Amino acid sequence: AGQRTTFGLYSPPFSQTVERDADLSGGNLLAYWNHTQSDRSDWTLKFYYDRTTRDEANFHEDRDTIDLDFQNRLRLLVRQELIWGLGYRLTRDDTRGVETVAFNPAQRTDNLYSAFLQYKMAFLSEERIVVTLGSKFEHNDYSGFELQPSGRILWKAAPNQAVWSAVTRAVRTPTRLEHDLELSGVLTAAPPTFGRIVGNDSFESEEVVAYELGYQAQPAHRLSFTATTFYNKYSNLSTLEMGTTSFTEPAPPGPDRVIIPFFFTNRMDGATYGVELMSDWQATEWWRLNLTYSLLQIHLTAQAGFPTPTSNEEGIEGSSPHHQAGLSSLLDLPGHLELDGFFRYVDRLPAPAQSIRRYYNLDLRVGWHPTRETEVALVGQNLLDNHHPEFSGGTEVERGVYAKVTVQWK
Repeated sequence: AGQRTTFGLYSPPFSQTVERDADLSGGNLLAYWNHTQSDRSDWTLKFYYDRTTRDEANFHEDRDTIDLDFQNRLRLLVRQELIWGLGYRLTRDDTRGVETVAFNPAQRTDNLYSAFLQYKMAFLSEERIVVTLGSKFEHNDYSGFELQPSGRILWKAAPNQAVWSAVTRAVRTPTRLEHDLELSGVLTAAPPTFGRIVGNDSFESEEVVAYELGYQAQPAHRLSFTATTFYNKYSNLSTLEMGTTSFTEPAPPGPDRVIIPFFFTNRMDGATYGVELMSDWQATEWWRLNLTYSLLQIHLTAQAGFPTPTSNEEGIEGSSPHHQAGLSSLLDLPGHLELDGFFRYVDRLPAPAQSIRRYYNLDLRVGWHPTRETEVALVGQNLLDNHHPEFSGGTEVERGVYAKVTVQWK
């Protein structure tokens, strides 16, 4: 990934900019075991291991991840189904960085235990009304136990039309970023004074209650439209708050440096709302087109007692594009060949700290199936630009090409 990185130093000139590629490497292993006990019961066991290494100008990380998931589906009475599952994730990392970028501790192992339960009931002939209730249960090393319930109702108003509504509570649990990061940058050169983001063990989960209303129609056998509106109510969003007292630390051979701490806190609430539109057209047996559009509006409010310059509601609101659109084309060609393309438009980011212009881009994929179990693919990404920024901060997305070979067996 192409990257221009600016990071702080404790000595003059107090910052350094480096232009170099970020070295990314790794691999993963995925294994499934599916078993059907009867026409009323089946289960799936999944194992996943991932190893990644990221080496940047100011930071290096080695990360190992192990996932183990079990899922069981049970058909109960007529038109009733119960799905439940258990999961476990272990993540271990080893980090190091320049003098102003660190995680404390540098090495950490995190455990995540999870379970879920989903109960689905259908009513009326041809299951015209379907009600789904469920919840996810998690325990993590940062915020402890988390409960995330959900409910959904679907009404098939006609054979080719459906309306649905859903309510869900979800959380974003704390990570090492909020708990363990130590990131420093110069504020004044004389006397040497630095701001430092310090990990906060009191940081809590961010919460959202999401409401959704959707409609789908299929006016023709090969043509369908979907429209979805949403409203999300957020609480305890992440903020950056300056500490009340500063401190000094030795900086031999020079004078002691003054450190002004900053902490991640949960002092922001807000809401997002918008519309998502999608159409799908199977133009021929060998050509399929898909068109998407989304509109997003964000409104944030700092909690009472926290109208500080670091809250910056307008900057956060303008850090996501209001409009996005995409057109994908999937072609099945003779000789077991496939040609797929995805063209997308992304609106500008109006926040002063972002100032990212709108952009267009194109991805292409050529695939070949020499056998039913084998696929060879050549993929080109971001083909309309040598590179372009998607967010501020120096990182730009480059044009890229890669090859992929997939082999499946049963």
